[in-house]
Amino acid sequence: MHGMRTGIIGLTLLLSLTACVSGGQAKTSAAMTDAPASGDLNQSAGMLSLNPVPLYGMPELSLGAEWQSGNDPLLQLCDLRKRQLDADKPLVLYLDGEHEILTLQRSDAVAGASCGYFVTTPDQLDRIASRQTVMLRVYFAGQTVEQRISGTMSDYFSRPKMLGPQQRLKRFVDALQDLNLSSALVDG
Repeated sequence: MHGMRTGIIGLTLLLSLTACVSGGQAKTSAAMTDAPASGDLNQSAGMLSLNPVPLYGMPELSLGAEWQSGNDPLLQLCDLRKRQLDADKPLVLYLDGEHEILTLQRSDAVAGASCGYFVTTPDQLDRIASRQTVMLRVYFAGQTVEQRISGTMSDYFSRPKMLGPQQRLKRFVDALQDLNLSSALVDG
């Protein structure tokens, strides 16, 4: 009990000292304030996009999504290491033991990362967002990477589940359904 109290007092003093040294102000660089925040939804006339969200166990990979009116949504996979995707191979998703295969539509560079866009459906995005265990297999030129999309309990200590890729994809799917519902009411 005494050791725990000493630890709490020490932590409190350390945090106070840190606040004093930095003047109690959070400092951000200009690059940080100009960059789009991961997980943000962007909506404009006939378009909806989700800024890519880093995967828990492999933060150099991130997932986003985009949709343009009249087209199927696209799942966006970005790689900060700028590895080129193997265009002849699909993105394979494992969803609680079932698998989905998505084909690459296009690739480009976005904010210092190499990104691939895979054709999907709102139902597939909803399954990715809602399943318990979600893994992906991506084929880069000369390399295959398998990574978990869904977080584990230990992952949620470092970044809450609500800020993870699945919950952000769920927000995208919900916004997409709202857009489709409102356009159906207007077209009516």
